[in-house]
Amino acid sequence: MAGRAVLEQGIARRIGDGADTKILGWNWLADVSNKPLITPCVEELRHATVKGLLNEHGRWDGDILRDIFHTDDIPRILATPVNAHLKDCWRWPEDLRGRYTVQNGYRLLARERLQPAVETEFHAWKALWTLLTPPKVKNFLWRCARGVLSVRDNLRLKRVWIGEGCPICGYVTESMAHLFCECDFAKQLWENEDVLQGRELLAFMDHILGSQLALIFWTIWQARNDVVCNSMTPSVSKSQHLMSQLRDAWRVAYSQSRSTLDKPRIREQWTPPPAGSLKCNVDTAIFEDGAGFGLVVRDHVGCFVATKKGQLDGERDPFVAEALAAKEALTWLKEQNLNNIIIESDCLNFCKTFNS
Repeated sequence: MAGRAVLEQGIARRIGDGADTKILGWNWLADVSNKPLITPCVEELRHATVKGLLNEHGRWDGDILRDIFHTDDIPRILATPVNAHLKDCWRWPEDLRGRYTVQNGYRLLARERLQPAVETEFHAWKALWTLLTPPKVKNFLWRCARGVLSVRDNLRLKRVWIGEGCPICGYVTESMAHLFCECDFAKQLWENEDVLQGRELLAFMDHILGSQLALIFWTIWQARNDVVCNSMTPSVSKSQHLMSQLRDAWRVAYSQSRSTLDKPRIREQWTPPPAGSLKCNVDTAIFEDGAGFGLVVRDHVGCFVATKKGQLDGERDPFVAEALAAKEALTWLKEQNLNNIIIESDCLNFCKTFNS
């Protein structure tokens, strides 16, 4: 029973025929935001089930939804998949297969504990992974951006005690913002007395992410670890010399990588299916108001057979959109009386999950 609170926080309903799920008070929307309905509770809906929102064909009844729910709730309901041939069941939204594991519960609790430390979102992921730096430096910056670097403030949240305060300057706390921007040692490497200029660390990283930031962050982290692990006294001049060496080494090592990246990439060739069979390629795109999908069927010599496009109203989750597009493809192919077909998708997560 000790884990019940974690389950109540994380579980949600998977809608089948809707007969066993209450409309109000239960988490059943497939929205990635995991927020409850905006529509206020009314007495008539207190014990009503989701089945009452479906039509005779087992699909959402748009007229009923517009009569009952707030306008912001309707797209989220329409984006929730249903299957009238199955019963409702529980699922764990954080897992691709909907299964709960101890690891999933731990992640939920860890995310809650670290949430206050991450107040600003980081968006420059593409820039981070394309930096001309060693992979270990990119991984280090990823940990910074996720707020999980093992500075003493973060370790204390996980009940790991290795002392308190900044090991370099002796300040009362060692947060990432202090270590990389506010510590006197860091200010000398930046050659700036006000590095953050009133910004949060993630906003600062998001704004100036580049090789210079990577150099300084990595050098500070190495100096900090030398103090903690080897009891060495940090030296600004030695660290500046190290930065100069790293800059030259990265430039030499990754100049060839840059020229390789600049070359046009050869597109992957489409592989035809075996003789006597067809292949249907499925793809989706996410827009502001939902998702769209496209289907193309070709034969074993690559000749066009049929095509279809459609819209998935309100759907913003790429993984769910890929799954729904595959479902639409199967329904459409059945209606066309086409058999012996291979479905092909470029979503590796969906393919692995489906085939498992």
